[in-house]
Amino acid sequence: MKRSAFFLNHPRQVISGGHKYNDALLNCLEAYHDVDTVTMPRCAEVYPSWRKAYAPLAELKWIKAVKRHDLVFMDDSCFRYHLLLLLVLRILRRGVPIVIIHHFPYLNDRGLTRIVNFVWQYIYYALCRFLIVPSPYTLDVARKLYPGKRIFYIPIPFENRFETSDDEVEGRLLFVGTVERRKGLHYLIRALADVKKRVPSVHLDIVGKIVDKSYYRKLVDDITRHQLQTAVSFRGRVSDEALDEIYRKAEVFVFPSLLEGYGMVLIEAMSHGLPVVAFDNSAMPYTIQHGVNGLLAENRDAEALAGRIREIVGNRELRQKLQQGMRTTVGSLKTQSDFEMAISKMIQYLK
Repeated sequence: MKRSAFFLNHPRQVISGGHKYNDALLNCLEAYHDVDTVTMPRCAEVYPSWRKAYAPLAELKWIKAVKRHDLVFMDDSCFRYHLLLLLVLRILRRGVPIVIIHHFPYLNDRGLTRIVNFVWQYIYYALCRFLIVPSPYTLDVARKLYPGKRIFYIPIPFENRFETSDDEVEGRLLFVGTVERRKGLHYLIRALADVKKRVPSVHLDIVGKIVDKSYYRKLVDDITRHQLQTAVSFRGRVSDEALDEIYRKAEVFVFPSLLEGYGMVLIEAMSHGLPVVAFDNSAMPYTIQHGVNGLLAENRDAEALAGRIREIVGNRELRQKLQQGMRTTVGSLKTQSDFEMAISKMIQYLK
């Protein structure tokens, strides 16, 4: 029986879509062979500011966690910090490294930073024997970058559940996700200021953990500058029951993320019959068909985002049309059985 080491950069507590996927993958792997879970703290929190310079060396401490393991599972969220760790594991031949690609972080960068991070991430993936991707988008990008590498497509599992609500409040907008720059909330605040000029009753609920406090403070400053204090509510993390209630009362789900490997929350919103507005980037157009099951706005354009929000607010005819498309989308999703079958095929290949 094979033995694996599974590195988690978060506790067994689901906060993001990536955490949810890692947790589901780990649970399934444990059914096939022995898995030793190695829980690491979030690198960005351990190595703030100047400490990032020596982080790759400090992270070599995790080598001792990999001993007689056949397989080593890691994800790409800390690739900047774990490139050296991965290299040493390959040199020492401690297990076969397999990396889970949630998204390609360098795609959210610009200028020289984008080039540097692309090189780092390219080498990081190249050092892996195998790659795991959870979505059609990450599969397409991985195939283009690494045409000769074995890539396992293990689709994110969903429930084929679809429901609508008659309790929606006109002008009630909803965002669900972590509060950090990659989620693009600064664009949404600017768009909200525009929408409020024509829809005075508009209100935005932001549900999710604040993972970047400096970014949160910037958002608060933006809200104050645009005089939106009464139009925005930060709800933090809420229970599943409370979130369901928030979904039922929302009229539009707005997701201004700048980079997603899938955007699982888009499906969550669609399963509640909630019209979705998002930027046209990364994985979003793989889920959202503009005018069919949602609306897409030009990337990083707050004015275009505001236009899409105004287009759907109070428009019941468009809402019903999009809900028909959502029902089809949700009904065609990959399920738990597809997820387990893909893992089974991977395990068979790795034997």
